[in-house]
This record gives sequence, structure tokens and C-alpha cells, in this order.
Amino acid sequence: MKAKSIESNDPAFHREHLRLWRAEVTERDPESGSNANIFVDKLLDVFTDNPPFSWRFRITTYKNPIFRVHNVKSGRDNDFLLVGTREIIILKKFFDVRFRHLFPRSSVFYGSGVGSGVNVFHQGVENQKEYIEAARSMAQNSPDWYIRTL
Repeated sequence: MKAKSIESNDPAFHREHLRLWRAEVTERDPESGSNANIFVDKLLDVFTDNPPFSWRFRITTYKNPIFRVHNVKSGRDNDFLLVGTREIIILKKFFDVRFRHLFPRSSVFYGSGVGSGVNVFHQGVENQKEYIEAARSMAQNSPDWYIRTL
């Protein structure tokens, strides 16, 4: 049975759960947790801190921050990139094949295999730069969606 997602439109809810998630990943593995926190900070620079529009925190079987884009045609916010405790997952409908070398695994985690994921947290902060730039490029270089800012 699929767990029901805990959702909220209250920005404080999302920020508090992100704070708790950050503490949890750092406690599990201080080095990769620190890298995960730095990575999330860089994603917040790209997507802006505007929960639940530019990002949100979802609690189901998994707890994770999800970065979002706004679809121009449908007028809806769509999940774009998930940050798990071990990896990041770019949803395939937003995936740009120019970045295939960064995301060699496909059909992972999200739903029925609609994501392409990679563990960037054990690679160190320097190696994360390419992934941040890939996420920025994929999120900002399409006429079909945009990042909702404040």
C-alpha cells in the first residue's frame, strides 16, 4: 500500500522539515551529510527559497526536499529534482540528454522508474558543480517551464 503524502502550503512547514532532514543526514554520515547540505544550499540559490512553489518538502515512505518548476501550459508546479539521503534524482520528463554523462543510471526511485539518479554526496563539493550547472540549465532553458521566484 502506498503511503499517503504529507503536504502543506505553509512555508514554515517546509523550512522546518528541511532543517530536520539536514540534521538527520548529517548525523547519519557527517561527511556526505555536509556535502548534501551544501548541495541543497546551491540548489536553493538556483531555485530560490519560495516553498511550496520553487521547492517543497514531501513526507511519504521517504522524506526529501523536492525542487520544482512551473509548467507554462498547464499552469501547475511540477516536481523537477528530488534530493534523497543518498542521491539526487532528475525526473525524466525534464531531462536534457546533453547531461547523460552525469546521470548514467535511469529508471530509478521515483514512481514507476521515471527518474535518472546519481549519488553526488560522496563525491565532494568540487565535483557537485557540474550537477548544479546541469540542474540550472535543465530548469532554466526551456520555454515550457520556469522557476517560480518570490
